[in-house]
Amino acid sequence: MQTIAAFNLADYIPQIKGLDLEGLTKHLKTIAKVFDDFFEKIIGELVQSKGENRIVDFIDVMLGFIGSEETDEYHVERDNMKAIISDMLVASMDTSAAAIEWTLSELIRHLRVTKEVQKELENVVGMERMVEESDLEKLMYSDMVVKESFRFHPVGL
Repeated sequence: MQTIAAFNLADYIPQIKGLDLEGLTKHLKTIAKVFDDFFEKIIGELVQSKGENRIVDFIDVMLGFIGSEETDEYHVERDNMKAIISDMLVASMDTSAAAIEWTLSELIRHLRVTKEVQKELENVVGMERMVEESDLEKLMYSDMVVKESFRFHPVGL
C-alpha cells in the first residue's frame, strides 16, 4: 500500500512516466511477481490434491470452470482466478483490520466494558499464556463485545 500511495513525480508530469525516476514501477512489478508466484502455488497445490477427500472451497469451484466444455458461458482463465483470489485476500484483510480497529475504539470509549473483558481474560486464560482457539468458547462476554461492535460498525457491506 505504501508503494502505491508513494509520491511519484510522473503523476504530475506525465511526459516522464516512462523514465520511472523513483523506481516505483520496478518495485510494483517485483511485488506483483511475488503475489503471482504465491497464487500459482496455492492453485497448484489444489490441483494436485483434487482427488483427495477434503472440503471443496471457492478455488476448487473456479478450477472446475477451467477446461470444461459445458461451462462455455462461465469460462475462467488462470489469470482471472489469480485476480479474484487477490481481490478476496485484500478485501478480507481490510475488513478484518477495520473490525479490530472499531472494536478497540469502542473498548477505549467504554472503560467499564474494557475492565470486564480484562477480568474475563484473566479468569479464563490467565496471565501466563496467550489466548488459544480452545479458549474462545469460554470467553462469552468478549464474544458479546465483538458482536456488539459488529452491530454498531458493520464492515464489508
